[in-house]
This record gives sequence, structure tokens and C-alpha cells, in this order.
Amino acid sequence: MAAGAAAALLRSDRDLLPRGSWTPRRVALSFDDGPHPLFTGRILDALRRGDARATFFVVGRMGEEHPELLDEILRSGCELGNHTFRHPKLTKIPRPELLEELDLTRRVLDKAGARSAFAERAPMFFRPPGGGFDVRTLSTAKAAGYRMVLWTVLPRDHERPPPEIIRKRVLADVSDGGVILLHSGVESTVRALPDLLRELRERGYQCVTVGELLNDGRPTDPTAVWLDATVSPGREAPPADPTP
Repeated sequence: MAAGAAAALLRSDRDLLPRGSWTPRRVALSFDDGPHPLFTGRILDALRRGDARATFFVVGRMGEEHPELLDEILRSGCELGNHTFRHPKLTKIPRPELLEELDLTRRVLDKAGARSAFAERAPMFFRPPGGGFDVRTLSTAKAAGYRMVLWTVLPRDHERPPPEIIRKRVLADVSDGGVILLHSGVESTVRALPDLLRELRERGYQCVTVGELLNDGRPTDPTAVWLDATVSPGREAPPADPTP
């Protein structure tokens, strides 16, 4: 991708972030590829018990099949984001198809009531499948009203390691203002979540949505990483997410 052009687009987004005091030791949880009929309810139960919230990046066709889970996510105080409708590689499809992917999922989210009174004032969040994007992807999504969200913590739970490995990988990389990328359809992630949330609390972290993290105040260095992949050359490559 043309890194300079992408950085310019993303820098303009960062300049619009609210300024003010930054509440320390907050991290955004995010779950891709759902909602999942077997696991999303269990994830929400763990979040409630752990006094945590998260952003769920929804695959539109999954949300269309399970609207009751989208309702449950919103009732839990969590947030919905756009993860496309069919989970394609966005750099491999033409612009009209990319717009269709975003629009079809947006309709599913709107039907669920994701654009609440609060969300109407907040950016719409979008995560490209597998984290794959280029300048065209970014500019198209931005023109459609989205802010792209990546991550700072990638425990590679999509590879289905044991729960303890997922927990250790998250805790090794977590930092204030960061975003943890997890997946909705992974049994070991669900099993890791209670202990992970407990240990994050013990370390002084509050787990919030992406929107809450952005509304907290000024960006931190980790914030720049998940809003702009070009500022951190060492950021780990995105996962090769299987289509759910």
C-alpha cells in the first residue's frame, strides 16, 4: 500500500479526536466474526460478571441470521461495529462491491438499533477482515462515514491455542489506550475470558468499548497504532481470519 497516502488520511482522523484529560489504564476489548450462536451469549455472560464491555465487529450475514444476539449485545452495554457482510479480502474486490459489503452490514446493524442516541454522535467503526486494507479501502470506508479500527494486542486466538496461552499473550502486550483483538467463534477464547478479565482488573485496567476509549480524551501512543497502522512498523501482521 502507499503508506504515505494512508498515513495522511488517518492523521486527519486523529486530529479530530477529542482533547482533554486521559483516564489511565483503560483498554478496549473487541471481538470479530460474530455474532456466534454458540459463543456470543457466553462471552456476554463473562463480560457482565467481569464488569467489562466490548465492541463486537459483526459479519453482516451472521448478524442477519442471529438478530437476537445483536439485541443482547446492545442490551449488555456493548457496541457493534462493521466487519463486512461476507468477510471478503477487501483489497481483492472492486470499490462498488466494497461499498455493498459495508452497506449491507450497516442495514443489519441499523435494524438492531445500533445507531442509538449515543451512537448517532459517535463515529461508525469498521475493521477490515484479517486487517487487510490499502489506500482505496481506507478512502472508500472513510467516505462512507467509517473510522477504521485495528488493534494493539493480537493473541492469535484464531489459531485456537489453549486458553492459558491466549491469556498470557494478552497480558504480555496490553497497555493503556490499546485495543485487544479476539474472535467470537473460538471456544478457547471463551474459556480464557473470565481469568483474563479478572487479571486485567487486578492490574488496574477497565475494559471498555472502542467508542468509550476514544471519548475518554486525547490519543495515546497505543491509540495511534490502532488508528494508523503506518506509525508502528513493528506491529504484528494481521491474522488470516477464516471466513466464519
